[in-house]
Amino acid sequence: MCAFSRAEWGAGMAALGCDTVAKLAAKLPGLRASLGRSVEDATFRAVYAYAFGFAREKGAKTVVPDTALALWQLLLPSRWALAQQWLDFLPAQGLKSVTADVWSQLLEFARAVKPDLSNYDANGAWPSLIDDFVDSLQAAAAQ
Repeated sequence: MCAFSRAEWGAGMAALGCDTVAKLAAKLPGLRASLGRSVEDATFRAVYAYAFGFAREKGAKTVVPDTALALWQLLLPSRWALAQQWLDFLPAQGLKSVTADVWSQLLEFARAVKPDLSNYDANGAWPSLIDDFVDSLQAAAAQ
């Protein structure tokens, strides 16, 4: 889980044109900028999709909730208006694992549903965890 082989690291560094730590450090701001600022950016979506597979334990089909939460903390806050609410909601759910469906559908939810939830369709095909999240937001707004 979350490991690169020496060969993978070397190939990645060569592709970036980095043969020193200083060159890698100089390259990082540009790499961060290339991710884009929204969940709509194609590069961001590709990195987001890759992150799920990278985070899985060898042979597992799901990701441990703590790992998923840590990745969402890195990937979402600057790109999704409801990210902090999602990050606050998740720990109390008692999840045993995060499935690929939840992972991918959360990004689709972030892309498709307005932050005020005005276009949320309760009869849509969202995973129940996302429906529960919306219910919690709506309950908090009603108070």
